[in-house]
Amino acid sequence: VKPTAYRVWSSGRHNGAEIARSEKIQEGNLSFQRLRDPVDYAFGARLIKYGLISLKVWMLCANLRPYGVFKAKSG
Repeated sequence: VKPTAYRVWSSGRHNGAEIARSEKIQEGNLSFQRLRDPVDYAFGARLIKYGLISLKVWMLCANLRPYGVFKAKSG
């Protein structure tokens, strides 16, 4: 399933910098206000030589059916 929108948020000491920073990448329209959209979330963290690096990923797959919403059978 190909995502229609995604957001990636990385934070930590990138490239060994002395001050930690956050970087964000987003493609498509990803809204957290619509609760019916099937948004998948993943989080990961690793301890490296310079400190802790964390990565958060949100993906919206609009071609999937929203959770708990089914079409009524007619007939």
